[in-house]
Amino acid sequence: MYLFYSYEQLQTLQCFSWVDFTSFNSFHEVIFTLGVNIYFLVFLIFILSISYKIINRLFNIIF
Repeated sequence: MYLFYSYEQLQTLQCFSWVDFTSFNSFHEVIFTLGVNIYFLVFLIFILSISYKIINRLFNIIF
């Protein structure tokens, strides 16, 4: 499974149905794709860091 989204995959997502992709030029496509992938990566790091802290806290409580 590939972690990041391509521009074609982003066009098919329901959450971006309000975006008019026909008016994008190549620069807008690259910026939009990078922006969504960076946002996804930051969200993933945030969730993983919270999970890591919870697991460490539980480990310290148990032992």
